[in-house]
Amino acid sequence: AALLAIATGIAGVILLTLYSRHLREVNELSVKLEHERDNLKTTLERQSSLINELAETKKLSSLSIMVAGLAHELNTPVGATQLALSSQASLLEKLIENKNTGLTKSAFDNYLEQSGKSLHQAQRNNQRAIELIQSFKRLTFERANNELNTFNVAQHLDDLCKSMHGLLHKQNIRLANNVPNHITLTGYAGAFSQIVQIIISNAIDHAFENMAGACLELSCEYRGKDVAVIIRDNGKGIKADELPHIFEPFVTSKRQQDHTGLGLHMARVWIEQAFSGDIKVESSPGVGTTFELTFRSVRKLAARIAKDKIPENPFT
Repeated sequence: AALLAIATGIAGVILLTLYSRHLREVNELSVKLEHERDNLKTTLERQSSLINELAETKKLSSLSIMVAGLAHELNTPVGATQLALSSQASLLEKLIENKNTGLTKSAFDNYLEQSGKSLHQAQRNNQRAIELIQSFKRLTFERANNELNTFNVAQHLDDLCKSMHGLLHKQNIRLANNVPNHITLTGYAGAFSQIVQIIISNAIDHAFENMAGACLELSCEYRGKDVAVIIRDNGKGIKADELPHIFEPFVTSKRQQDHTGLGLHMARVWIEQAFSGDIKVESSPGVGTTFELTFRSVRKLAARIAKDKIPENPFT
């Protein structure tokens, strides 16, 4: 009995020692896990902050592209207007000279004819400049005051195409705008144009690489109560192993050219949050790529807003 008691006591001490050691190891592991969790949480917060900052940078970058495009497009009508006004000033100077030396009917008739042409040219080019400025004002105003409203899809896409015409022309890319005039959409107009601009800019940056005959085709149609915007290019296409990852953050094939890899990621986030929509992509190497953007109907969007499932202005 004594031996049994001694053996039981020894076994108890051994088990207690092993349990204490195990408990100490568990506590140490728990502390390490808690420390790792805090580190991961901090890293995630930093990454989220970085993504938000880069998203704002992306908005500013897209705005700078529009400003550069506007400046390029305004150069032609403003220059033509200046030329017409200079010509008119020369005609007036010649008329005054003829008046002092003896003005003939034929000289006066010629002045009237040439003046009419100069004024017509100045008015036409000035109107072109006014239209460009108005389209730019609409785009920038909507992105700064992104409120829920009903807007004409064709007008907004036409404004966007005008703002990007200079960049497209510089890259020798033809843009075919086949959007019908009757399609309307209720949602965030600023987010809408920003999303489409990201897809077009992505094609400009990655699809062509100075290939001849580069072309983008922009079209739009109703899908029930939803609106689908289709953007096709005849570029080099996307590799099959890269296609599933193109919407992931920080994924880019041109990091050495200061691309962040956030463009398509932000486009998908914004279309999901602001329109309950989605983006589909099909691509064949050597043939081209097609992006299909679906913007959900106002009924579904309004229902989500009513249930407070998205913020009042998710784009900002």
